[in-house]
Amino acid sequence: MPAKIVLEKLIKELYDKMGKVVVLVDEYDKPLLDHIEKERNRSLIGIFLKNFYGVLKSEDEYIRFIFLTGVTKFSKVSVFSGLNNLYDITMDPRYATMLGYTQEELESDFQDYIEEFSGEQKISRRI
Repeated sequence: MPAKIVLEKLIKELYDKMGKVVVLVDEYDKPLLDHIEKERNRSLIGIFLKNFYGVLKSEDEYIRFIFLTGVTKFSKVSVFSGLNNLYDITMDPRYATMLGYTQEELESDFQDYIEEFSGEQKISRRI
């Protein structure tokens, strides 16, 4: 059975059992980054991702929201052409402490590592 049909079926079955579905995609950009220098592979991955996000768009009525994480900004890449309602929260202060570390957490939880690194690099530990 094609992956597209499996994903559509999964979303609808989850919706029937639980209600609107939340889709979490961690490191959406990893397949692209892993093959950034290999044009053919990157093209094939791009086609796969475009189809994947196309399914998510077509099943919108069953989806509460989709949350994507990544380390790069590929929002203008054609793999997202099906998802025309993306909202980038990267620099939105309302989400600043939702993911990652706060300055306070870095200084308290990683103090030993910061001290060691600043000593090795012969730099001040203060930013």
